[in-house]
Amino acid sequence: IVQFRSLFDGFRSDNEYRNLLSVRPQYKDDIARMILLDFITRQDDRHLSNIAVKISNQGESFYPLYDNGRSLFYEDTEEMVRIYSLLDDSLREDLLMLCLCVTSVDGKVTLKERNYIRRLLRA
Repeated sequence: IVQFRSLFDGFRSDNEYRNLLSVRPQYKDDIARMILLDFITRQDDRHLSNIAVKISNQGESFYPLYDNGRSLFYEDTEEMVRIYSLLDDSLREDLLMLCLCVTSVDGKVTLKERNYIRRLLRA
């Protein structure tokens, strides 16, 4: 796993999106999907050290789920759980399913995420 930051060895512009595409234009769609997922999951810590490619004997591939620790439940409070309990049942179920899908995409659900989901289920 190689962080995108290590792929730069010289001048970079202030526009990191253009910087990414300048070194790996073949990942334009992957990067767009990652940005969309970051938006949906409230990921607020995406930077060049949190984007990676996987390099192996078979070649190189975009590594989409890299360091998502500051998404979804990172700073949610008891107040967020209370607000969640006020939602319509159908919307609450949809939101819960989204949370379960996103947290399990990388095959790992942290203890913090698990406890938060349990609280949501009880709301």
